[in-house]
Amino acid sequence: MEMRTAFVYIKGRLTRLESVRQGDSASEFFYGSEQMRSQGHEVDLFEVRNDAATGRSERVVDLLFSCGLLPNRTRGAVLMGTKQLLPSLNKYDVVVATSTGIAFSLCIWKALGMLKPDVVAIQCGIFNYRPNWLRRAQMKMLLNNMWSVLFGEGELEEMIRIFGTPRERMKVNYFGVDTGFWCPDSSAMNNGYVLSVGNDFRRDYNLLLRVAAEMPARKFVILTRIKIEAAVPPNVEIRGSSWHKEALTDIQLRDLYRGAACVALPLKESHQPSGQSVALQAMACGKPVIVTRTTGLWHKTLMKDGENVRLVPPGDAEALRTAIDNMFTDRDVAKGLGANGRKLVAAHFTIGHFAAGIAAMCQDALQNPRHRKRRGAN
Repeated sequence: MEMRTAFVYIKGRLTRLESVRQGDSASEFFYGSEQMRSQGHEVDLFEVRNDAATGRSERVVDLLFSCGLLPNRTRGAVLMGTKQLLPSLNKYDVVVATSTGIAFSLCIWKALGMLKPDVVAIQCGIFNYRPNWLRRAQMKMLLNNMWSVLFGEGELEEMIRIFGTPRERMKVNYFGVDTGFWCPDSSAMNNGYVLSVGNDFRRDYNLLLRVAAEMPARKFVILTRIKIEAAVPPNVEIRGSSWHKEALTDIQLRDLYRGAACVALPLKESHQPSGQSVALQAMACGKPVIVTRTTGLWHKTLMKDGENVRLVPPGDAEALRTAIDNMFTDRDVAKGLGANGRKLVAAHFTIGHFAAGIAAMCQDALQNPRHRKRRGAN
């Protein structure tokens, strides 16, 4: 079926588009729009701000949000920004919202009769904050009027349990990375450090610092914008990291992956697939990855401990220390994990796989009887 699709991002994304098209940046955080365009779909990209409120309407929305009177992640700049886009978005069949805040904002306008296209929502951080009863009721209503894309099975079960979202309105679409960009380099030198990357507050950096203190002979590099309160051992280097501010280019990050002995991602227990993008990027670069086995681990069957990844229990410093030490003491094991991790990503977790899932969800929305009725009336 012919499909006109609009993708809506948080501001800052489009400045990197040319870099992606030139091969100097990875494409996965455009969430499949480039791949859909290359396959002949009509795709256009839009942005909205997500910073401090600048006008009266935005400040009122932020006040309502702070009082618990609007859905999770619904902020003034995004809500009013999506309103400004409505005349353009109404020309499309489907709108892909690339964050939970954008999705709720669009569906508020849809509930008010101001947005016509169906909304496909890439849900990011929907469980970061436990909603009060009013927020839960609002979110339930809005979720029943969008098509939600989730990154893992754990999120799907929670959506059903907390919001009662119909299963047919949701699809697990495993995140995929740009394996053309994230790839091994046989000439890269292994500099012998343990790398950890990420800004998600579910990262357990305090645990990693405890482990690092017990391994003074090993160097650790942490890339995060999270403020770390714990004492930092002398063998740990902490660098700032932010995708939107681009403190580090993708090429520089790829070089860090390639130069690492291993990538360690200690996580707190969660239903979210935290650490997914970093783990897949590192695996695509052929690096052994150690990650916490949480409830939200994105694929419990394909992620095989000791074969293509090392899985450790949440909060277990000894297990994490042993896994890291093993990457140095048994290089054959480390090399095998890296090679098998690359094969796993190439077979199941590429941005091509993810883009196909987004396109399929958009087609599901178009096949919805309500959409066909509206389309026939236009």
